[in-house]
Amino acid sequence: MSRMRSLMLGVPLAVLAVTAGQAADMPGGDYPLPPEQPRFSGFRALHGWYLRGDIGYRFSTATAETSAAATTLSDDKLDGTASFTLGGGLKLNWFRTDLTLDYAAPAKFHTNWTTGAASGEASARVQSTMLLANGYFDLGTWYGFTPYVGAGVGTSFMRVSGYEGNGLPPVDGASTTGWRFTYAGMAGFAFAVSPNLLVDVGYRYLNFGDAPVLEDATGSFKAKDVAAHEVRIGLRWYFDDIGGFR
Repeated sequence: MSRMRSLMLGVPLAVLAVTAGQAADMPGGDYPLPPEQPRFSGFRALHGWYLRGDIGYRFSTATAETSAAATTLSDDKLDGTASFTLGGGLKLNWFRTDLTLDYAAPAKFHTNWTTGAASGEASARVQSTMLLANGYFDLGTWYGFTPYVGAGVGTSFMRVSGYEGNGLPPVDGASTTGWRFTYAGMAGFAFAVSPNLLVDVGYRYLNFGDAPVLEDATGSFKAKDVAAHEVRIGLRWYFDDIGGFR
């Protein structure tokens, strides 16, 4: 009986062992882990000279001011305008720097004025050509996109022309020019489309201070606190291949 009992227990155990071994050898018995999805893939390049070109649109703001006595100004508005940028720079690992020249098309600045029983609209065209020295921090490359933040300082040559005051000084037709200190803050991202070419999409804040004053013997008028929020898209072309292109 003891021998019979051992045989009865041994047979099922042997069957289980053979079945387990066959299962381990069957195709598909090993289930590979899904491939790891890359999240952070480093920086684009250690160094490299580049050229850039951008187009953008500025949403601008300004405040009107006049020397005319007992005059109230309201509904100040500086219209939006297109901008165009050319520049060149150098990338050093996670830091970039470039020098850019920007041209903005003339934008109309207008305000409503009231003096006693008289009222009207004053307007002029404001145009700027800007030279900026910029610095950026590239924040690594994620799923092929390289976000960045940056800042710039420089100067703008501003032209204010085509003044129409409709009775508000100075005399209609007045114009003026001047240089203004300008600073900027930027943020955006870039994406490589070839080993040498990146598409750059970004936002830029610009502050020009006060525009040059329109004035004559009858009085003055100016646009104060001129600033802009700008959206841009452009290309950066590197002379050397961009490290880490995918």
